[in-house]
Amino acid sequence: MPIRLKGFYGLKNKRLTGINPKTRKYYHSKYELTEIARNLGLKNYSRYNQKDLAEFIESSNAYIKSSHAKQVGVKKSTGVVRTLPELSEDEIFEVGDGYKTIGERIKERAKGLESADWYANELIAELSEYGERRFPKLGEMCFFSYDAAYPEEYPWYDTRPLVYVLEYQEDKLLGANVHYLNPSYRDAVAGSLINKYGTRVSKKTVHSYFFTNMGEIYVLPPTSAEYASVAELITERFVDKYGTYVDPHMVWDSI
Repeated sequence: MPIRLKGFYGLKNKRLTGINPKTRKYYHSKYELTEIARNLGLKNYSRYNQKDLAEFIESSNAYIKSSHAKQVGVKKSTGVVRTLPELSEDEIFEVGDGYKTIGERIKERAKGLESADWYANELIAELSEYGERRFPKLGEMCFFSYDAAYPEEYPWYDTRPLVYVLEYQEDKLLGANVHYLNPSYRDAVAGSLINKYGTRVSKKTVHSYFFTNMGEIYVLPPTSAEYASVAELITERFVDKYGTYVDPHMVWDSI
């Protein structure tokens, strides 16, 4: 079993993205970078290759504040923009007769007045098998847990967003969280987004999500039916700046 490198944030005087000119290899191994990410409390680091992981860590606020960053001269975000490809038409599929969506399967298992927590757990189970765990492409929809970086700036925020990805920025992604829409029509909105990257979305749905505050990311199967069926499920959990539960009806009815 690998030994944990607790308290390790990088080799002395060596940038995490630095390459040894003699060996043409990174000064830090993938294992060392993984341990640094763990020690910093970063999430989703397991999805990166060695190069991207080094860049991801150096661009994080947690690393920038560390003594190692100061030692090697990393004073602010390195400006790494995560430019992932856009979802292509070739990847989108149409469902045929007899196809059951994720939402339909979950509803069949429901016995009565199940809670949002129950639906969220069922959705994670389904997406673990039928979705993908990775960073989404532009135009894809994903589900993840989230802990707001600055909760005091919002009247409420969703700890379980269902987000249509619009843009990647330096240390966060920008997306439309359809949970801010009333369930009576948000399935239609979500389904219409499948091949509409760049389309206009409701302003109230647009939010940014810091990579370091995101939990495991589950990407939905790329089909209009799946986007709509998952959007119908009440999996959201809104809280205020104190972490107190907020009735979703307040959010749905807000402007």
